[in-house]
Amino acid sequence: MRPAVKLWPCGCGYDESWTRILVGAPELYPDLDNLNAIPSILNVLAHDNTDIVVIVVQLLQDLTNPDVFEDDEESDEPARVLVDVLVENNVLELLVQNLQRLNDSNPDEMAAVYSTLTTVENLVEVKPAVAEMVCERTKLLKWLLGKIKVREFDFWVLRLGFFFEIAKTKLLRLGRPSFFF
Repeated sequence: MRPAVKLWPCGCGYDESWTRILVGAPELYPDLDNLNAIPSILNVLAHDNTDIVVIVVQLLQDLTNPDVFEDDEESDEPARVLVDVLVENNVLELLVQNLQRLNDSNPDEMAAVYSTLTTVENLVEVKPAVAEMVCERTKLLKWLLGKIKVREFDFWVLRLGFFFEIAKTKLLRLGRPSFFF
């Protein structure tokens, strides 16, 4: 087993410059796997300090942003490698678990909620098969349904609509179309 790379050694502040470099060079994404950095990054999602969690969620959103990748098949390979490694390391489950502890009335934590949902959408856009995994392995749809309130209706319904389409496709494949009609 490869040793994990420590991205934030104890007592060392977070430096955004390496993040900008990494996000700007998707061809380096496979190296994150080779260096076993993904488990280290995802472990930080469980940190008690939500300010640190917000940074990691933003990093994941930036790393998975489909706009960073080229439109040709070969250039998308680093993105697919990254998504595969993230999914293998339970990023979906960790992100959704993290949503449950974030306070969406706190502006910083609400930013993390937004980044989390955007990250899941990015993962699905890079690799559509992830959509089914979201439905099977997480309670994201249930969490989104629980967030719908009249005063925040538009934001949550838009997010729910994205995942509702995923669920609808899955149920239709399972032969349960009457659920929607």
